[in-house]
Amino acid sequence: MSGGSSPFDAIHLRWQGKTHTIAPDRVMGAIQRIEDHLTLAELQADAARGTLRLGKMSAAFASVLRYAGAEEVTASDVYAGMFGEDAKQNVVAAVALLLGMMIPTNVKLGVTAARETAAGKEAPRRVRRAAAKSSKRRSN
Repeated sequence: MSGGSSPFDAIHLRWQGKTHTIAPDRVMGAIQRIEDHLTLAELQADAARGTLRLGKMSAAFASVLRYAGAEEVTASDVYAGMFGEDAKQNVVAAVALLLGMMIPTNVKLGVTAARETAAGKEAPRRVRRAAAKSSKRRSN
C-alpha cells in the first residue's frame, strides 16, 4: 500500500453504551497493544484448542479500548463483562473482534470470497486478456 491508504478499515468498539472508533491509519497501534498481551498465532491456537486465556484477552481488549478513548476501562472491567448472561457468546465475540482487528481487510475479503466459492456461490472471475502476439517461435 502506498500513500496514505491503510490496509485496515476503521474499528468501532462499544463499551458501556458508548462507541469508540479507531481510524484505519491508527489500527497498527491497536494491533501493537493487543500483541503486548496476545499474538495472532496464540489467539488462533488457543481458540482451536478451546483453551482461551481470558485474562490475557481482557488485558488486550482493555488496552485497545483505552487506545480508542475509553480511558477508565481496566482489564478487570473487561474480564467481568465477559461473564454476563451470555458468557459463552461474549467470549466468542471477543475472540472474533480481536482476530478481526488484527487481520487486514484485503485478507478478510479473500477469506469471504473463498468461503462463498466453497458454499457453491460463484466467486468473481478474473478476466484474462489474450496476448497480442504469441511468444512461442515455430520451427520450420
